[in-house]
Amino acid sequence: CTLEIEDLETRALVESRRFALDGPADTPPGEYQLQLAAYGAGGLMELELERLELVGVTPVLARASTPRGAIARALVEGRPGEALRALGPASASEPLETRTLRAVALTGLGRRHAAADALARLLATSGGEEEVDELLRLAPARYTPPLYEAVGDEAYVRLYATWRGPHSSNAAVPGHVRALLPALVDIDAIERPTLRAQLLVMRGELRMRSGDRAGARADFEARLELGARAAEPEGDELIGVYVKLAALAAERGDEVAALELARAALELTARPDAPPPELVIATLRARPELIALEGHPDWEALLGPDVRILYP
Repeated sequence: CTLEIEDLETRALVESRRFALDGPADTPPGEYQLQLAAYGAGGLMELELERLELVGVTPVLARASTPRGAIARALVEGRPGEALRALGPASASEPLETRTLRAVALTGLGRRHAAADALARLLATSGGEEEVDELLRLAPARYTPPLYEAVGDEAYVRLYATWRGPHSSNAAVPGHVRALLPALVDIDAIERPTLRAQLLVMRGELRMRSGDRAGARADFEARLELGARAAEPEGDELIGVYVKLAALAAERGDEVAALELARAALELTARPDAPPPELVIATLRARPELIALEGHPDWEALLGPDVRILYP
């Protein structure tokens, strides 16, 4: 068995594995079921199956599934209308699973107002908050708009809480930018300044990774312009914004701005909640966009001796 995984954005091969069974004794004649799933990936992996080859097997016609299984299959196979018809009319007493399936079907059909109502009912159901958070985790761009219509800024509170950890730790995961960035297209409409500030930083980082330097710069600068209207961020978060702006300035050839932004980042290390200046200096030196400043008198005066020379 050979498994090859391509980055859906670049079409580059990011994984190639070959699996072999030890011998015929491992697969005695009988009926087997092949299951494909992203178990262990935490819902952060998106796969498109392009080709499946089975040699030496005889397919068995699928057995009739349960009504609930048929509805789920219709949703997976892109037939939300069929799933919605099978669910029947909505009722106040329908169970949590039915409400979840109904919200998925209505969203898939593009019935935004009806989907918003379904998501609101789901949130009001015991266990429904976890279901909504799972939908946001699996398809943020699909479910954020109707959820925003249903509960306003609270939709983005949930989106940020769901994605903050994965966004910080999975920058290099193929498909991460494509999955999350479209969900943040409308964050300028958010009324809560602190929430908007948090999401501006997240969107700026995603835009930077996608190559949209102008968009990233606009988001980071908008975050700084919010100023006192937003709750004061943690020191390391604010320093990170200045470091990224310095990198963007250096990348476009504005050495003066890059130096001033780097200086602002270092000045923030005086805050009690900030990382030590040595760590920020190491971060600045490690940014590939800022390498061009090495040897510049003002840059070296700002950062001091390069300890990497002493401790390779």
